[in-house]
Amino acid sequence: MTSCQNSEFIVSASRVSELEVPPLPEVALLGRSNVGKSTLINRLCGRKSLAKTSGVPGKTQLLNVFKVLVEEQALHLVDLPGYGYAKLSKERRSGLHDLISDYLTQREGISSLLLLQEAKRPATEEELAIQQLAFERSLPLTIVLTKCDRLNQKERSQYCKQRASEFNLLPDDLVVAGEKQSVAPIWRRVLLHIESL
Repeated sequence: MTSCQNSEFIVSASRVSELEVPPLPEVALLGRSNVGKSTLINRLCGRKSLAKTSGVPGKTQLLNVFKVLVEEQALHLVDLPGYGYAKLSKERRSGLHDLISDYLTQREGISSLLLLQEAKRPATEEELAIQQLAFERSLPLTIVLTKCDRLNQKERSQYCKQRASEFNLLPDDLVVAGEKQSVAPIWRRVLLHIESL
């Protein structure tokens, strides 16, 4: 079973230029505020509090980098700020948008993107723009559906089909995340993307 052997927090940065040239492949996690990025990082790494979780949307406002060892492959997980949180000031929202955009357009060494999408929430212009940007930069993108534990099997299947249609994908192209779901399928995709570099 594919799993994490070791993980540690490395650095937080308010600008892409503050990050060193990536010595390892980078896997970026992005999604709306409060979609569950920090929770997923903790589950991927098998730790309860490696990434700080909060019930308060908009908590992550920096690029947070974690070094991880999976199946003898060292890599960096990069937790990007969440987008779409209306209660931040317009200036702060704009700054976070620029930080995410700069990372996605300027950063070298990105091996794949994990775009977290709440299963029940329709895809927005932001998510579709990220998908398009990933395509333009030839960055492998995995859509990870979150908050699926709250759904029964029929609802999960229904929302999976809806989200897949919005992203012009097949339902099997999406990965379901939740406390009852294994993270092994996510790691397998990440490692496959690194191997294909």
